[in-house]
Amino acid sequence: MSIDSIKSLAARINERKVNSQATTISYQIFREILNEEFQKRPAPEHLIQALFNRFRQFKLKDNSEGIELASEMDNIDFLLAMDILSRIPMDHKIKLMFELCDNDDDGCQNPF
Repeated sequence: MSIDSIKSLAARINERKVNSQATTISYQIFREILNEEFQKRPAPEHLIQALFNRFRQFKLKDNSEGIELASEMDNIDFLLAMDILSRIPMDHKIKLMFELCDNDDDGCQNPF
């Protein structure tokens, strides 16, 4: 993936967030974003499902007795993983990582 394709994915995710503070997206939205981004060569459904499951968050069960997978995926973790795995120079990866974590454009990384 290139810097431009990762930024494009980030923009598509941000456009569909429920609110400005949301850091997760549903499987349906994730699938739509990937299909839009890769129209010429759509990803197989099993690959989309595997990516989604890999980046799902854990949450406490309703009775607080253990943990389970949440129904949504962490979009920041996904984008950072795409950045790390991309074939771009390390200094560009670091800059992009910073941009992805500066969710209010104030020049500072925000804790999640």
